[in-house]
Formats: sequence, C-alpha cells, structure tokens
Amino acid sequence: MTRAGLGTLFFGWMWGVPFLLIVGLIRRDKDFPATGYLTAALVLDLVVPIGGLLLARLLSDRFWARQFEGALVGMAALFLAWAVIAGSGGSPEPAPEPSPRVSRCVQFSGGHQCPGG
Repeated sequence: MTRAGLGTLFFGWMWGVPFLLIVGLIRRDKDFPATGYLTAALVLDLVVPIGGLLLARLLSDRFWARQFEGALVGMAALFLAWAVIAGSGGSPEPAPEPSPRVSRCVQFSGGHQCPGG
C-alpha cells in the first residue's frame, strides 16, 4: 500500500502542479485574481518532491526515492520555466506617439503650393 501511496503522490505532483500553473497563467491575463492557483502550484512544486523523497527514504523504498530525486530536477525546471514566463510578461512597450495632424498649409518658397489651392 505504501508503494501505491508514493505513486499517487508522485503522479499527483507530476500532473497537478503543471495544471495549476497553466490555469493560473491563463487566468492571469483576465480580470480574475489567479494568485491562489499560482501560489498553490509553486508551493506544491516545492513541498511534494522533498516530502516524497523524505517519505520514500524513511520507508526504504529505493524505486520511489529515485523517482522523487528526479522530481527535484523537475521542480527546478518548473521554477526556471516560471521565472522565464514571469519575466517575459512585463509591461508592454509604450505606443509611439502619433504624428501631429496638419490643420492648415503654410506656403514656403521653392514653388510648392498648398494642396487644394
């Protein structure tokens, strides 16, 4: 039963954390506060692999200990991906100022005339 519990914890982490990150990032663009999803995903991404590794070593399960050691690499990759995504979503560049609208024509020397007379 302990192997099934460790497997459930591992696969719950593997599928649940990216799901929460994706939902949080999608909802971040809308008018919905997504900090709950993002915070939960990042906390679970940190806690579950470390807790699973400690639990697997406590239970002397070498297979799941190796899986959770690999999950620590996945945790680092998710944090790196999150940093890149969060850094690229900064404020947009300001729009260029429109050129001023010409409301009257001023003639100048050189033979050019105002359009329309």
